[in-house]
Amino acid sequence: MSWFKLPFELRHDILSRLAEAESHNGKTLTGYTMVASEWQPLFERVTFKTLRIQASELESFQAMFRVRQRRAYLRKIDLVLELPQHNHLKQKLFGGTRDDRVIGQMAIMARGGDGAKRFLPGLEHQQKQNNMAFTQAMCSLFGQLAMWRREHVHREGIALEIIADSMSYWQRTETRMRRRASPVVIHFDGLWEIEPIPVSPLTWERYLEAAKSDFHFSLDLDYRAARLLPRVQVITSLIISRRSIRHFDPRGISEIIHCLSALTTFIWEVWPRAHRKMKQDFDDRLSKAISNWPSSLNDIRITQLRPLRVHCRPNQYLAELGSGLALRCQLLTRLSINYSIDAFTFFRTITHQCHNLQHLFLRSEKMIIDELPGLNSHLISMAVGAVHRMPRLRFLVLYNTSYSHV
Repeated sequence: MSWFKLPFELRHDILSRLAEAESHNGKTLTGYTMVASEWQPLFERVTFKTLRIQASELESFQAMFRVRQRRAYLRKIDLVLELPQHNHLKQKLFGGTRDDRVIGQMAIMARGGDGAKRFLPGLEHQQKQNNMAFTQAMCSLFGQLAMWRREHVHREGIALEIIADSMSYWQRTETRMRRRASPVVIHFDGLWEIEPIPVSPLTWERYLEAAKSDFHFSLDLDYRAARLLPRVQVITSLIISRRSIRHFDPRGISEIIHCLSALTTFIWEVWPRAHRKMKQDFDDRLSKAISNWPSSLNDIRITQLRPLRVHCRPNQYLAELGSGLALRCQLLTRLSINYSIDAFTFFRTITHQCHNLQHLFLRSEKMIIDELPGLNSHLISMAVGAVHRMPRLRFLVLYNTSYSHV
């Protein structure tokens, strides 16, 4: 029996299975779309389901989706940022070889955090270049998506993942420097002569870990250009996953969220910062940003990647983060905070009805219990009281960030 004598439903089923199988095997489907007009929509539905694009390819993206029907096939956009490639700074603070000067700059940034720019002023210029590249990519994509209408896309909308997966100069340097066998010495250029200062193995390891974390750098929007960011109504999910090895500033992400009028889901997987002060700055900015997120957002998932070290010093921003998230629960159906917060403050703030909350997942920075949970546990009692204000709750998980007390 010839192909065209087969029933339409059978032909449709065969082509759909072929498209899924070829896509799963990583093969391109472009050739299939040109076989016959009957084949084109079936293969394009798979081809355009998820697109990974770089900022420099956005003109091609615009051309592809001039065919309006293709917009209905698009479920997810992976926007890959193209960030400038920097080098170490040419400063006269350090002598010795090129690597010696690099080590000296690593020491300043690992110890000084954001304050390192006082000694290495070129860092601020590099940060501005990174921010401008990030801003231009978002403006270009949003400029195109702003012209799309919700009725033209899939009924569940489009997910957007922002990906910064290119290693910075310092992250590449960390990989290279770990192979260094000779003792580490900082050659400080003093007033009269170069003074060698040895670095202990423990201190050197801290420098390397800070470099792996890209020191204090975060991608933020250039706020002058960000004012021109168009509003988009077709993006319903925003994702920053572990594929992004660079850090993002919560303030810039909040600016993006404000431009997404139909956003319902926000997922953020956060890499640890180099040291406590950087994390506290992040927590502070995140707690302030949360209060300004739009009411359309009903699913928030924030995850801290890698086990956290237990901080002996209190962090006031964890309490602010906990109370801010508690207030958001009035609007949420799902809250998953696999990130250190103050669960005591969270449950203490739940004095209102959370009518729609169905899933709650919390990780507490403070110690929850010292033994098996019982009715005399203060936090457990607070959690039980809060649950009474969550009539639709189906799932609750609460545990410690302290891995010695689970």
